[in-house]
This record gives sequence, structure tokens and C-alpha cells, in this order.
Amino acid sequence: MQSLAKQLFFTAGLASVASDLDATAYDKKVLDDFMTSSGRLKTIPAQRKKRNVILRHIVQEFEPGQKYSERQINNILKRYHEDTALLRREMVEEKLLAREGGQYWRVDSGDTDLFTGRPRRLELGISLQSNLFTSQASSAVQVVVPLSLLEWAALSHV
Repeated sequence: MQSLAKQLFFTAGLASVASDLDATAYDKKVLDDFMTSSGRLKTIPAQRKKRNVILRHIVQEFEPGQKYSERQINNILKRYHEDTALLRREMVEEKLLAREGGQYWRVDSGDTDLFTGRPRRLELGISLQSNLFTSQASSAVQVVVPLSLLEWAALSHV
């Protein structure tokens, strides 16, 4: 079982690291293309993937757990672009900010890096159901490996 878990994590770990490096390079390029040297947006990207990079960057201005009024949100967003309503709506739509009763707050998913949208750490959770070995990461990513009946019987008695 340990050997199988190591293989799953080694393969998944390498793929995750490579993916994170690609995402970080992409995010840096988008930020360089759309932000001025003073930190303001040149323009809001039309392409959703690029716009999400910008939104994840801006949301870092908001403290987790702190509630903000619409005016406070707008004052922060004005530092980046004059269309604060669009930025605010997009942040709520992308679930980076939540809104209720005129109050806004940053949505922090705990195990998810808000900048990359990827899990901060990978934790092993093992579930033996029928004849499947399931490894579940903290971000609800699953790796399911079919097991033979003998392998399942051996693992279920560990």
C-alpha cells in the first residue's frame, strides 16, 4: 500500500510542480502585459482566463475574515481601475469575494492558493470502496486506481 501511495504522490507531485511553474509563468506574463509599473491596470482583459489572473492578484488586497462595505471595496479597487463596479461584480462572480447585506469579504478556501487557484498542500486520504483505491487531495482532486479483488482484499485488512 505504501508503495502504491508513493507512486501516486510522486507522479502527481511532479505533474503538480510542473503545472504550478507553468501557471506562475503565465500569471506573471499576464500581470506584466496588463499592469503598469505603478500597479494600475492598463485595461481589463476581455479573455476570462487572463481576467481571472488579474482578479486573483487584486483580491490579495483584501484581508481574509474582514468585512468591507461597498465603499471600502470601491476605494481599494480604484487603485487599479476606474470601473470598480465591473471589478467588484467579477470578483463576486468568480467567488473571490462574497456579498451579503451590503457587506463584502474575501473568500478564502483555506487549502487553495488564491493566486494560482491550486492546492497549497497535498494530503492523502484513502478510501477503500468496492474494488477502487481512491487517493483524494485536499482540493478534491481524486486519483482512482482499479484494484484486483486480491489487492482490494489485502488493502482492506491493513
